[in-house]
Amino acid sequence: MGLSSSTRRSSRRRRRPPARSSGSRTASPLAVVDPIRDERGWRFPETDPVLGIDYLEQAYDNADEHHEGRVTVPALVDTTTKQVVTNDYPQITLDFSLKWSPESTLYPPQLRDEVDAWIEPIFHNVDNGVYTRSSATP
Repeated sequence: MGLSSSTRRSSRRRRRPPARSSGSRTASPLAVVDPIRDERGWRFPETDPVLGIDYLEQAYDNADEHHEGRVTVPALVDTTTKQVVTNDYPQITLDFSLKWSPESTLYPPQLRDEVDAWIEPIFHNVDNGVYTRSSATP
């Protein structure tokens, strides 16, 4: 299974999946969608050369043709099936470390309690903070 990560251009910093630093032997291509969603959602500036899609929504539909939820970024997409694998961005780094690259040192067992204690407040106060501001777009 190959993975592609879709994210959006923004002045805000976003996490990029740590494939290279994880010790993974395969690269995960990074696709970037336009910074503004249109009526169909997150659009790629041009057809994505790896996935062959114009909208991220197509990868969600490939995973579930009856999907009616929000199409969110970042999202990991299997490059073989062209289906969204996960869009749970707080969990993406852990997934790389535990599921797809267990030999990595991104989430060492001896530090997991300490890392976990930091993850929750960082997610709510920093990563997700932009969405709690009135200036954020839905």
